[in-house]
Amino acid sequence: MDCMIAFDVGGTKTDAVLFDSTGRVLRRSVTPGANPLDVGFDEACRRYLHAIHTLLKDFENIHILSIYGGIACLEYFGNRVNEAIAAQVQADHIRTEPDGNCLISAMLGHTDGACMICGTGSSLCYRQGESYGHIGGWGYLVDSCASGFILGKKALLAVAREQDGRGEKTLLTQLIAQQCGESMEAHFEKIYAGGRPYIASFARLVFEARRAGDRVAAQIFDECVADLNELVWTAYRRFGGGYPLVLNGGIFQHFPEYVQAVKAHAPQQVQIIDSDAPPVYGGAVEAMYDAGMTCDAAFKQRFLEGYNQA
Repeated sequence: MDCMIAFDVGGTKTDAVLFDSTGRVLRRSVTPGANPLDVGFDEACRRYLHAIHTLLKDFENIHILSIYGGIACLEYFGNRVNEAIAAQVQADHIRTEPDGNCLISAMLGHTDGACMICGTGSSLCYRQGESYGHIGGWGYLVDSCASGFILGKKALLAVAREQDGRGEKTLLTQLIAQQCGESMEAHFEKIYAGGRPYIASFARLVFEARRAGDRVAAQIFDECVADLNELVWTAYRRFGGGYPLVLNGGIFQHFPEYVQAVKAHAPQQVQIIDSDAPPVYGGAVEAMYDAGMTCDAAFKQRFLEGYNQA
């Protein structure tokens, strides 16, 4: 049986799918995130291979036409992931790229365009011909502007500033204590132990406090929107004009006011598209491309139906 594998890797989860050329989903696997900057290269590769082997378990006489992986922060690791997978899995084609290409392909197909991811991390990725790159997204220790991690970090800092007397009172203090089940200060050990994904879990409180009229939360919101639009305008200059921009990621999906604010400040010539497909579907599009096939409407419908049921 001929089949393909697509996987999408972020800071929170690794989403992997085994499927055939008609779009039929044979198996789906969801495992913890495996951004190599978060967990280290060796552990990340172990998690990719675990996801692939989980998909293939108990299937016999499978011929893998292609494996495509969209992986957050892969651009800093060269071709090493491809080599690690090829050493343990047989496939006609293996290709791994930064995760932004999955989002572009999910909505635009294998063509030029850009996407902006805003989930635990954030960045704007662009593709022109067979070249691609990113603006922002230099890892959370350096640059992960306006992401869930940054929103959560700014919320925690606002509470710390209020407690110190450096900053004004904010509803975030109460909301964070409610989420933690204790004061932020009493919860500090758990915050540090939880790391980046846990800090990102506080991002939703910025939106909640802003809706309630909190001035500090509104300021955080506005600062982050400005940072996102800096990415959009930088890409506008790189493309030399308008371009299609796909938006995806958990923060964009769950907080439409964030999306509307970005749209309001973007160049009019930029066509902003809200994604209606999971990133791993874009990985399937690319896996099909590597196998010399294209995805029509029937393929997409069948894939998404199987994906949602898996």
